[in-house]
This record gives sequence, structure tokens and C-alpha cells, in this order.
Amino acid sequence: MNTEVLTGGSGIIDSIAAEWGELCDEGASNEPFLRPEWFSAFVRNFENKIDILTVRRNGKLRAVLPMVTKRANLHGVPVRNLQAIFNLNTQRFDLIHGADESERGAIAQAVWEKVREISGWDVFEARLVKKESWLGDVLALAAREGYQI
Repeated sequence: MNTEVLTGGSGIIDSIAAEWGELCDEGASNEPFLRPEWFSAFVRNFENKIDILTVRRNGKLRAVLPMVTKRANLHGVPVRNLQAIFNLNTQRFDLIHGADESERGAIAQAVWEKVREISGWDVFEARLVKKESWLGDVLALAAREGYQI
């Protein structure tokens, strides 16, 4: 698995939109709020700069995790938040992935390792995620390493 973090505006989504759409079309992540069109519109309207974590296997896109870094307050304590891209208009968030369940563990591990490597965050925030999702697996890996989830 090869992971990379792409940083920029809606143009970085557009640069992988065709592959991302194919990934969604496999079925497991084929929901309106997980498609590149949703995130592209969201970023154009609400965010200036985002990070997209991508996972590739043999050059083929296998997972996408859109994130944004923000300063926030957690119970009055200032934190640097690495968070899922969402707001009140978002119905659901998840790690976007293909339908091949045999990739699940390797993709979750690759995503967690890359998130852990990203510097400058205190809190990773993901809301509107189903516990049994692949992103739930990433959070379980974090918990096993002593991170509070």
C-alpha cells in the first residue's frame, strides 16, 4: 500500500475525481456524501485548504480520506484539530474505499500510520461515522496504541 497526502483546494479533488468516482461505483462507498462531487462542492463553498489522504495498491486508488486542519477549542482548551470534512449539511462521513473486503485491514493500517505521521495535530475528529465502518477500524487501531477515541 502506498499512502500520500494531497494538499490544496477543490482542484486536488478534481485531479483524482475520476478514480474516486470509480472507487465509489464499486459499491461500498456509493453514497452521495462520499462522492467527489459532494466534497468538491463543499470545499468550494466552505473550505480553502484541505488534505486528502490517498491509499493506492499497485498504482490503483483504493481509499480516500478527506480532512481539514483547523484551530479549535476542546472544552476550552485550544487544540489543533485534524478533522473530517463535514458541517450541518453533511449526512455521513467515512473512509471512502472499494468493495474488496480482503483489503480492509491493510487499508485501515495504512491510513492510521499516515494519519499518525501527519505533524501538527492534537485531536483527530471524525463525526457522523458508523462504528462498523472502515474508519471505525482506523480508530480502533488508534485506541490500541493508547490514543483516546
